Amino acid sequence: RRSAGNRACSDVPAFRRVQLHARRVNHRRWGLHGVLEESFYRPLGRTGVRVSPLGLGTDNFANPTTEKDAAQIIGFAIDSGINLIDTANSYAGGESEKIIGRTLKASGLRDDVLLATKAFYPTGTGGINDQRTSRRHLIHACENSLRRL
Repeated sequence: RRSAGNRACSDVPAFRRVQLHARRVNHRRWGLHGVLEESFYRPLGRTGVRVSPLGLGTDNFANPTTEKDAAQIIGFAIDSGINLIDTANSYAGGESEKIIGRTLKASGLRDDVLLATKAFYPTGTGGINDQRTSRRHLIHACENSLRRL
């Protein structure tokens, strides 16, 4: 029996590999497409949107992952079938969101991705109201996140 640290994707029951084939993405690079079978995408509530069972966490973007490496990670994740990118306004002081926004804009893949961001921790010098879940903080955090993304 293999240890948990050496598990291959084929060992994970809900993750099945299908035939990989090269596909031209935005006429700029070759990538892998079709790692996740279509039947594994899940509905997002009653929105009609389907989301991959795996998401890309971006807490390490900009700290310590460079923007170039982060762009490659995002590209590989999308090419592999992941369409959910998770971030937060507090990751590297908002720089993680900026990297995601610039990468998706440059690649033209923004419409292929669901972005999830979070707001809770203070990100500026707004004092006691620049944190937690107050209405004021959440509206301000959402507006700032949209600017960065």
